[in-house]
Amino acid sequence: MRSALEVINEVHEAGKSHPDIYSSAVDDRVLVAAMLELEGRINRIQQSKQDKRSAEDQAITAGELTRGNLQKKMYRLLTAAGNNEQEVAL
Repeated sequence: MRSALEVINEVHEAGKSHPDIYSSAVDDRVLVAAMLELEGRINRIQQSKQDKRSAEDQAITAGELTRGNLQKKMYRLLTAAGNNEQEVAL
């Protein structure tokens, strides 16, 4: 079964060589279905972009690399490992 977007694309391609196709009536349900399908695709793309971290988010500042900060992070990690080994392993 073809999607609504494929149907609209076929009509658009056919309309390039036969402009009289555009003067015919188009079922509004097909246009609404195509718009909803596009909205779903856009939402999935935006969600996948939000899941990815940018290089700026992953950058480490010089303050995070001080001996004291690294010791605190190691202590928290070891404490968490002792409390919940499975979660830390994941």
